[in-house]
Amino acid sequence: MSNFTKPKGNLYIYLNNKIMKKLIYLFILSLGITTCSSDDETRIDNSELIGKWNWISSCGGLTGGCWYPNENNYESIEFTNDIYIKKINGVLDTKISYSITDSYMNGTSLIFIMELDDSRTIRYRFIEGNLSVEGGDFWKEYGRITE
Repeated sequence: MSNFTKPKGNLYIYLNNKIMKKLIYLFILSLGITTCSSDDETRIDNSELIGKWNWISSCGGLTGGCWYPNENNYESIEFTNDIYIKKINGVLDTKISYSITDSYMNGTSLIFIMELDDSRTIRYRFIEGNLSVEGGDFWKEYGRITE
């Protein structure tokens, strides 16, 4: 048996109320902290991406080789603030809204993640002023078109 005896009268009620209030405040505070989220999304700067780009090479794949555009097989892409446009052999292939959702370091390269409105994901990076876009197991390199 325990030697603890319950305090008499108002002191017992006072202590229980004080403890309960603290527990309620702690619960509300923890609930507030865990459910708070910012409505302001952090936007990743896409100013370096905006403009027109011509395909200059693709390298990688199983052989690790490279291939290049020619007069019968060429490509260009364009980025505005929120629209991605791709033309193959001068014909519109894709025009869709995009947003840059994330970035991460891969070795010495900063990789950006772009989400298209049709749920496709594009990974890209910049190398010596050129735009390099992941195409599965290879990278497609684009040079900026200066007008």
